[in-house]
Amino acid sequence: MTLNIILGFLTLASPIIAYFAIKAYEERFLQLITSKRKEALKSIWYGTFKQAIGPNGEEINGKVKFSFTTSRKIIIGKGTYIVNYGGSEISLSFNFKGGFLYDRYLRFEYYNKDPSVIQFGSAILELSPDAKKLTGRFHGYGSETKSIVYGELNLNREN
Repeated sequence: MTLNIILGFLTLASPIIAYFAIKAYEERFLQLITSKRKEALKSIWYGTFKQAIGPNGEEINGKVKFSFTTSRKIIIGKGTYIVNYGGSEISLSFNFKGGFLYDRYLRFEYYNKDPSVIQFGSAILELSPDAKKLTGRFHGYGSETKSIVYGELNLNREN
């Protein structure tokens, strides 16, 4: 009887323990986000992106908008990019998740908000000393180009 109770408890506790173990493993390299950094990230960030190769091999320039929410180590966000291409405006929305490495480097994975659209990738951005700019590079798979994409990303914090 006692053995059955212990086994039943372990059966119920195992998924919970596994959840926290996986979460700790995923966050192992991320740094704690300070209250000052959380405050700085709370703003809306606007900027530009430059994708090296577009659908027809040309460079693409566009505008982006990011918003962040933070927890202890994790940054979750939403973004939109807008580009004028082929005479029309294309707007795609995405979600992302990541965190800070080595004090000022923000690394995140992104994916299209619409699960039916194949668009995903990652980015590494450097936060400026005054916490007003994020600059860096992205790479991933583009839904419009239907190929691997890469480029530059420059964001400015809204005051």
